[in-house]
Amino acid sequence: MAAVGGAYAKAFFSLAKRMNKVEDSKEQLSLVIRIKKESKAFRDFLHHPEIKKNEKKRVVTEMFSGVLSPLMMNFFFLLIDDGLERFLEDVFREYVDLCRKYEESRIARVITAVELTPDEEKALKDKLEEIYGKKIIMKKEVNPEIIGGLVVRLGFQVIDASIRTSLENIKAVIEW
Repeated sequence: MAAVGGAYAKAFFSLAKRMNKVEDSKEQLSLVIRIKKESKAFRDFLHHPEIKKNEKKRVVTEMFSGVLSPLMMNFFFLLIDDGLERFLEDVFREYVDLCRKYEESRIARVITAVELTPDEEKALKDKLEEIYGKKIIMKKEVNPEIIGGLVVRLGFQVIDASIRTSLENIKAVIEW
């Protein structure tokens, strides 16, 4: 049932990424897994088929309130609601794998005046991967206002090689 764990891990990872909680969620998921492994009583309780979902959620709330984020609590409740709490370890393994892949890559927002050709796109991606030493995922945007050249944003770093910025810099020097 790794497919079940993978699907839930991908959905949870996507949400955690959007909320900038990837690492926090990994740590909290790890805590829940550790408690589940170390406590036979908790594990048996979670896996018991005759215990109602609401009762499981009540106990989880009592145990983890103030410890787990609302994001993690809601995810835990979703697994309980779907009867998949026994797949928590699978979800964790898949989530950790997604984190590793995410940490090995960087997202580059590339703004150009015109659409890049496939060869230009590949050359830019290869150069960025060489510079940063990580896999680059490019998010492309066309904005004619930059006139020509390109702007690359990687996190807080900006490489502005646009004609518009060059013209603005020249204008500033002339007007000085």
